[in-house]
Amino acid sequence: MPRKYKRSVTAPSRAAWSEEQLREAIEKVSTNKISAREAHRRYGVPQNAEPKNNLFLRVLGKDNEKRLVAHIQRLSAAGFAPDRQTVRTLAYKFAEKLHIQHTFSAEKETAGFA
Repeated sequence: MPRKYKRSVTAPSRAAWSEEQLREAIEKVSTNKISAREAHRRYGVPQNAEPKNNLFLRVLGKDNEKRLVAHIQRLSAAGFAPDRQTVRTLAYKFAEKLHIQHTFSAEKETAGFA
């Protein structure tokens, strides 16, 4: 039979940091002045507070990523929804066609890791 949950008094409170602390921590981590772990210790913000970097966005840039997304959406609308591997291949070919410097696998001709 289920019991009624009672939160422990010793449980850590959520969001025990201010918005200003969060902004400052994200800025310092983004500029590589401190690590995410150090920001967690100094400001009390979670280690994963900084938004995850999108690999395609970092390599292709915002405008080119939007173009790639639009192309993938057109494929999906036409009934050819690409799987993950196909998207990685499309991103690689897109970067090659636009002569964008990248660290994608030339051997496998795919974007991303592994």
